[in-house]
Amino acid sequence: MEFEYERDAEILLAKVTRSGIEKYSYFRRDIPGFCFDNASFDFATPFRNGVATVKNEGVYYAIDESGNKLFNKKFTFLGNFGEGLAPFSDDGKNFGYIDIEGNVVIEPKFKGALNFKDGVARVSTTKLFKVMDYTIDLNGNIVKTQEVNGFKMIVDNDSYRFYDKYTGSYISLTNPVVANYEGFLLCKSSQGIEIYDKKSEKMNLLVSGDVDIDNIKCLDKLLVVGDMLFYLDSKNGKVIDLTGHVDLQQIYGIGDFFEGKYQLASFDEFQKMEFYRKNREIETARQEFLRKSSERKDGVVSSQTIHERISEERRKIDIERADTLEQLNALKEKLSYLEKKGYSEVRIDSDILFVEVDGHREIKPELLGDLPFLDLAAIDFSGVKVSGLDLSNTNIAIDPQTVYHKDMSNGIYDGVHFISKNFDGVNVNNSSFEGCDVNFDEFDDTEILDVEDFFEDEEVVEQLEDEGKRPISL
Repeated sequence: MEFEYERDAEILLAKVTRSGIEKYSYFRRDIPGFCFDNASFDFATPFRNGVATVKNEGVYYAIDESGNKLFNKKFTFLGNFGEGLAPFSDDGKNFGYIDIEGNVVIEPKFKGALNFKDGVARVSTTKLFKVMDYTIDLNGNIVKTQEVNGFKMIVDNDSYRFYDKYTGSYISLTNPVVANYEGFLLCKSSQGIEIYDKKSEKMNLLVSGDVDIDNIKCLDKLLVVGDMLFYLDSKNGKVIDLTGHVDLQQIYGIGDFFEGKYQLASFDEFQKMEFYRKNREIETARQEFLRKSSERKDGVVSSQTIHERISEERRKIDIERADTLEQLNALKEKLSYLEKKGYSEVRIDSDILFVEVDGHREIKPELLGDLPFLDLAAIDFSGVKVSGLDLSNTNIAIDPQTVYHKDMSNGIYDGVHFISKNFDGVNVNNSSFEGCDVNFDEFDDTEILDVEDFFEDEEVVEQLEDEGKRPISL
């Protein structure tokens, strides 16, 4: 069972595999059992803004957090409601965008459409879902973008626009953005480095003079600009100048604001877990003071005190749980290190590795579990079936255009080196590409359509029809 959710979501999404069949179900935090009378779906997305997309019997539709269908419409395709809009299609050939009330905001005039992120989305105007050749804004206008720290900005001549999640609209800036952090943007102007607070929509000069943007770094909530140090409090929209008060070389992270000062942790304290212990001692002392002050002088404990004691016990359990999780994570990292340390990478020839099957090559089944221990960097994978395989933790080098049937679906390719960065026509459905040396922006978020719907290879189409799957005609 795999889970997918947003940080603050009340309803979580689980992908459940039973007898080799994958289904999707929803459940609430801390409540046993699945939601909506244990309903399961062929496909589903996490809830965003109270709306999720599901698929059953080849039909897509939207549901609310009670499981009810929204706006009484069904689609041949419906994507995620990212930033209020979702790509949709009524015929599987033309794609546009609707809002969470079911209103068509951008007419279905594209041949392919991805989900919105950072106020922009990639669309195709040519062949069905082959190349996403344009980027559009929330109004459907074609725009140019520039990426900063993984954050996309719209470039309009000499000005810049970005999507502000706090206001749900675009904000225009005249100076180029050099860094993006939660709640703040850094811009370079003729005066120096300016900082823009996304919540208050205010721009202030942070550092004057000519600043090398390569000397700007962010560690946790600490912002380093040259030899100056600042604390970014995105929750309250404050920037605190810590220059001269802290030894920059010894800073690991920064804690909460308590009793008029910020709790700083040096790297040495972090290693010994002293920082967390000190914070716990401070919090425990404060809770004890509050508990004693609420007790009556005659020794009778009030109901409020009982409630606070229960809350304190629950808090202690939460702290112990967090400590245990930290220890487990440390053990997982150590296990991962030991596993990698044990790899020996034995040299092997193609004749030993592959077996001929119906005119193509496949990796011998008895060697699949040994791939991380073999040196495969010089092996040619042209014409080799790689779909459905776990190739992570190997030194395999692959050209996506030459693998068998251009099929890389249902596989794990984490950390794999790709000889060619060309994925045109390659089936990547339900596959993982974490830590690879290629940009997979157009595969972000939910898969746009079932890839089998777009196969042009007659042999594959016949195979899909034998399995009861009916591709649409191109």
